[in-house]
Amino acid sequence: MRTGRIIALAVLAPCGFASSGAIAAPVQWPGNGQYYEAVCVEGGITWGEARMAAQAAGGYLATPTSEAENEFVFSLVDASEFWDEGSTGWSRGPWLGGFQNHNSTDYAEPAGGWEWVTPGWVPGDAGEPFTYANFEPDQPNDINGYQDHLHFATDPSPNRASTWNDANANILMPGYVIEWPPEPDPSEQVAEILDFVDTSVDGGTLTGDGPGNSAEKRLNALINMIEAAGDLVEDGDIEGACQQLLDAYKKTDGEPKPPDFVAGDAAWDLAGMIQDLRATLGCE
Repeated sequence: MRTGRIIALAVLAPCGFASSGAIAAPVQWPGNGQYYEAVCVEGGITWGEARMAAQAAGGYLATPTSEAENEFVFSLVDASEFWDEGSTGWSRGPWLGGFQNHNSTDYAEPAGGWEWVTPGWVPGDAGEPFTYANFEPDQPNDINGYQDHLHFATDPSPNRASTWNDANANILMPGYVIEWPPEPDPSEQVAEILDFVDTSVDGGTLTGDGPGNSAEKRLNALINMIEAAGDLVEDGDIEGACQQLLDAYKKTDGEPKPPDFVAGDAAWDLAGMIQDLRATLGCE
């Protein structure tokens, strides 16, 4: 998973490392377990381009939702290569994942309707409303209109600060910050799957599937398969765990052969959770 991030970033040739060809590894913030990568781009980049680059790298534009997180993210870009200092009278820094949602019930210029992108966000989607903000004094101001996207900035130039400004998405900023969620823990995923099965059975949205007494036996067999996969993960036998999970998935995928061991509204969600765990383990 980490390798995929590095390949995606290498295509952009971050200017801070272009001369040596080295790519900085994502940095984890202990405050939330998330990973972050600051990328500077020679010649600048628009907000839309930065958003797509972040998603291509498996993440999204950074969404600092607290003062502590914001200061951490700023510390990654507190260097001259990430800033345009002086050409506009402002010091303009990297793009962040904030945008103004014109469809929000809170939308009003210049300060209403600000939201954060979420994983998989595309234009037109709603985001996560701001509960924390760190705008530069007298910002946002929507000067000249269409200033609906967020970046680090400070006035006067040349300076660098963790404050924000609203800007037109088509302006070329010197970089952006990517954020990734923490990598899943396979053992925790196994526990979550088993909890989901218990809750769904209790709620009547998951039942064993088969004639007579075989329905309960099939449900228990599926549970045993998932538990066995968890034991194999703990023992370091990833190949064995992958095979167990593949067998379990085939008993939940809705295909006629082999027959499913479970039925109900939660069966498809269970199949998805098993596939997510297989993806975490790198199963083929």
